[in-house]
Amino acid sequence: MLTGTPVISPSQIKIKSEIWHSHASRWYDKFILLQIYGNICRGLLEKQTMKNSAKLRSKLAELVPPRRLATRAWLLSHGIAHHTADNLVKRGQLVVLRPGVYANPDPPMSWEAVVSSLQRMGSDLIVGGLTALEVQDRSHYQPLNRDYTVNLYGGDVLPRWVNGLGLTATFRRHGVTWLQRSNLPPVSEDSIGLRYPFIIDWAKDGVHFIVSTPERAFFEILSGVPNKTSFEHAELLLDGLPDLSPHRLRGLIAQTRSVKIKRLFFWLAKRQGHPWLRDVPEDGVDLGRGKRQLAIHGRLNREYQITVPDSMSGETREFH
Repeated sequence: MLTGTPVISPSQIKIKSEIWHSHASRWYDKFILLQIYGNICRGLLEKQTMKNSAKLRSKLAELVPPRRLATRAWLLSHGIAHHTADNLVKRGQLVVLRPGVYANPDPPMSWEAVVSSLQRMGSDLIVGGLTALEVQDRSHYQPLNRDYTVNLYGGDVLPRWVNGLGLTATFRRHGVTWLQRSNLPPVSEDSIGLRYPFIIDWAKDGVHFIVSTPERAFFEILSGVPNKTSFEHAELLLDGLPDLSPHRLRGLIAQTRSVKIKRLFFWLAKRQGHPWLRDVPEDGVDLGRGKRQLAIHGRLNREYQITVPDSMSGETREFH
């Protein structure tokens, strides 16, 4: 035996072995506990992930239902993060129509769905004028195909991407500065929460959107006479509107700033002689002063001081 070499007795070896086994046992117990804890955490994480996925699907169905679209900015404002929107596109739950514009993949988009989506995102643009009369079957003719103009009226700007969606319809925005904004609460169909009155909810193929009443639609058409709509076409349209509401007409006239529109309306209404005109008096209506040249090289109508086409300067009709 070498000098200075420590001698370990069997009893010491037994004690060290017991200490090592004790430490090993504790580490093994800790390892098992860590595994159990990890499994619990994974289970909770999977459960939370499934719960979050269900919430996201529900939220997505609410924000972008079938046949609707939404902008990235609008989705972000409603709690859809940038990376979430990107993941939804990767998974095919959203499709990209234009940069920053997404849609539900089922089924194809229509112009009605575009309008409905704009209104859902807060736009005050509504279907008006000739388009409003067409969707309500109040015009003299229907377009033979869907390749036509959708007339939208309101104060908001029409987004540029709207006419880049590949639809056959073309969207055209018209201002309504001639119509006063309504401060009335949404207590009737003439004021249902948007910024302007005389509008109704319309539905086609399950898609809801806001359109002008026939009364407002006709005034919108008059706002474009003669540059966008001819005198003759406006009269033809009014001829097909024998059942306008005198109550709505009185309210609409009261909120119309345009002297031109009011003079044109009464002139055409007297030419048509519809019975409802009896209940729409001119008394108290501000028709302005002075002459208005509407028809170039036309003839002056002395009663309303507007120039009208020579072919339409004849006598008015009697009430039916």
